Amino acid sequence: MEGIFVEQLIKRKKSKKDIWTSILLVVCGIGFTPMALYFGLVLRYLGYVFLLLLAAVWWAVVRVVKSKTVEYEYIFTDGTLDIDMIIAGSRRGRVITVTRMEMELIAPISHPNSGEYKTLNCSTKDENDRLYYLMTERHDVGRVRVLFNPNDELLEAFKLSRPSIVVTGE
Repeated sequence: MEGIFVEQLIKRKKSKKDIWTSILLVVCGIGFTPMALYFGLVLRYLGYVFLLLLAAVWWAVVRVVKSKTVEYEYIFTDGTLDIDMIIAGSRRGRVITVTRMEMELIAPISHPNSGEYKTLNCSTKDENDRLYYLMTERHDVGRVRVLFNPNDELLEAFKLSRPSIVVTGE
């Protein structure tokens, strides 16, 4: 079973809320710019504060708009699935790590499941993409259902690692 390595990178679709937040922030920044420039040029020494404030506002606008870009990286190595979240193409954080023995079920979202569980959505959030879930039991939070979009290569790696838990077909 040694030597299995599959990596997949997916990009999360921006929601309407993300798009409207970005638009609103840019419009507020554009509206604040003339006022800050006016007071920055009219007032002598206090004007520098407005110019610094203008720079800080635009830095924050750019940072928040870029943070709406989210990607997930699925890394399956020798029976262990690591899911990392990449924000704005630069900040990376581990969402969850699941070993082969912790995996209970990998199935399409249309497959029935029961019980109480916490859901981690690590998918593209696009209705047209193939959506699967992975059920696992965590000692700290209980039953967890991880939503993700595996490609055929990743599903094949799951089957090679532990074929009894993988349900395919939709």
